[in-house]
Amino acid sequence: MIHYFVTERQAVPMRHFLETWGRALAGRVAVVTYEMLLAGRVEVPEQGGAYIFTNFGNVRAMAPEAQSTIRSLHKRLLEQNGAARVLNHPDKSLLRYDLLRMLHERGVNSFNAYRTDGPADGLRYPCFIRHEREARFDLPVLAQDAQQYGALLNGLTWQQGTRAGFITVEFCKTDSPDGFYRKYGAFVIGDRIVPRHVHVGRKWFLRTVDLSGPSEMTEEEVYVRTNPHKDILLECARAAGISYGRFDYGLLEGRPQIWEININAAFYSYEPTISERLPPLERFAARYAEAMIALDPQG
Repeated sequence: MIHYFVTERQAVPMRHFLETWGRALAGRVAVVTYEMLLAGRVEVPEQGGAYIFTNFGNVRAMAPEAQSTIRSLHKRLLEQNGAARVLNHPDKSLLRYDLLRMLHERGVNSFNAYRTDGPADGLRYPCFIRHEREARFDLPVLAQDAQQYGALLNGLTWQQGTRAGFITVEFCKTDSPDGFYRKYGAFVIGDRIVPRHVHVGRKWFLRTVDLSGPSEMTEEEVYVRTNPHKDILLECARAAGISYGRFDYGLLEGRPQIWEININAAFYSYEPTISERLPPLERFAARYAEAMIALDPQG
């Protein structure tokens, strides 16, 4: 059995997937919420399975006693089952800010990130501000120079009352020669990379499918089938201390520029309505199931 630890509020993606495209994993994956665990409403066998920990931003915001309980469980599971069966680490897996800083220092990402309430020596424009943990759905405002950035800081302070919890990210222009932007998504599961999607759109802030013609469908099918960036993504996952999650990234001159590794990501942000969209989704679902089952072959 694979035990998938997640907050109740963030459990929908995995539950939905298991009820739909992930039915091959029915009976193999148990969703265990931290709330159930901390309340003593569920008992997790500590040997013989696989264990995936997610939502560390939320975990690190919990009361100290709750964090201690989760860390203690993780430590026991790691000691009894080994790192290959216990994915992600409450303290060592990098969250967004530390991930972006590490990737820039290693020369993977051409752009850098800064704490919005801290020094920003070397900040390059354009840049934008976002919350470190929370997802955003609106198009961020790009500050083109120091004056505009100062206005963004003043507006943030006025709206939020604080700059804590926000990060400033340098803009990386990843449009392709055809003028469109592409957001690639691929899961890391243990020692495997499972490509998920290519979203093509006109705007740089691309959360879901914008263009969905025959050429885009073919492009996604080829990406999911060929897994072209698996080596560098696996290398980055290991450097980040993350063994389960979804990479979101673009390409700059053919090199991945990684926006995040979401350790409790949605599996798809649209319901396929045309048959051409189905093959890559079906291929992904099959490969995802294979990679998950490989964590605990005995089930």
